[in-house]
Amino acid sequence: MPEDLFHMTVCTSPSGKIDLHDEVKLLKSALLYADRVRLCSITSSMLVLFQQIGNYKPIELVRIFAQGLNNPELLQFIALHDQINSKKHRSRDEIIKFRKIELEIEKFREQALMYFEAMAEKAGMKNLKNAQDAGLLEMEIFDGDDSDALAAKFLSSVISSITTGNTYPIFDNRTSKLIKSLVDEKILTTTPVQSNRSKQVSLPSDLLRRLPFFDEASIDEIIDIRRELDKPLIRFRSAMIAFSQIIETASWDEEFPFEAERIFHQYVAPAVLEIEEDCRANSFLRGFLPNLIGNIVEKPALPATGSAIYLVLGPAAGLPDIVAAGLSFSLGSSVLLSKTLSDWREKTQEIERNQMYFYYQSRQKLGSS
Repeated sequence: MPEDLFHMTVCTSPSGKIDLHDEVKLLKSALLYADRVRLCSITSSMLVLFQQIGNYKPIELVRIFAQGLNNPELLQFIALHDQINSKKHRSRDEIIKFRKIELEIEKFREQALMYFEAMAEKAGMKNLKNAQDAGLLEMEIFDGDDSDALAAKFLSSVISSITTGNTYPIFDNRTSKLIKSLVDEKILTTTPVQSNRSKQVSLPSDLLRRLPFFDEASIDEIIDIRRELDKPLIRFRSAMIAFSQIIETASWDEEFPFEAERIFHQYVAPAVLEIEEDCRANSFLRGFLPNLIGNIVEKPALPATGSAIYLVLGPAAGLPDIVAAGLSFSLGSSVLLSKTLSDWREKTQEIERNQMYFYYQSRQKLGSS
């Protein structure tokens, strides 16, 4: 991964339900803020593996489920299959029975495929596909049958996201509590730099999730907005780094959401309000331009070059008063137009340089999507 890319890791613990609600909520804020995102989630990993079961041979698939579920009927079914399959010479009854077993296995495989595809769609896996296809999202895979081993792998990945320094991690509530318990019990020791890196992304993640219509927005819409606001995001990140330094608690502490809320009301909301007021004032100025241009087009008595003649020759040229008056109006309006246009451009650039312009525009685009 190129060093100049801003990389985030989203870590979520199992909720006890097969859905990706928490993952998608954090992923949307990460995809809006970062350049690349990695998802560290046992639930999403399980769903990815379920979607890959079509790659297994039918008998292998049944064997996995028989062992994983410890189902006596399936285990007996597999044992009978293996017993007949191991024979070099089979009786007519065994051949017929083996064929029936193979048909049942194939039927089981088709039903399993349909079931897990429906499960993945209901859980929200479809929401992640386009982000993966665009190269913006990678999903960490935790394989293995032993639940303790899976938990150990997940915990190792979570700790690595904090300690390696090559990514900026954010956590859901359950993972934050897990990290806090590890820190409190001295099992995990974090440095101020490691804590700050997490705060620098946990703060904008919290703020972005406060945007109106954020929950309703699809990941595709989030990606489109992110692409449109690439430059304003640079200034917004700078502000988030500065604001995060004001917060003394770690991102996994219980008080962190309250600190993020304080930052929102103390700094972000007033800045966005200022941008709104400036945009309204500037839009009035922009609305004035067509009228001014219309006056210039309608009023001149001579071609535009006449203004230059009048400037050079002046009143001594003996031009008729009505012509001189028309040229004078045209010249004055042109100067006013130039000044008005210059003011509008300058104010527009000033608004766009505001560090909260990214946040303001994200809100505007979410509201119009």
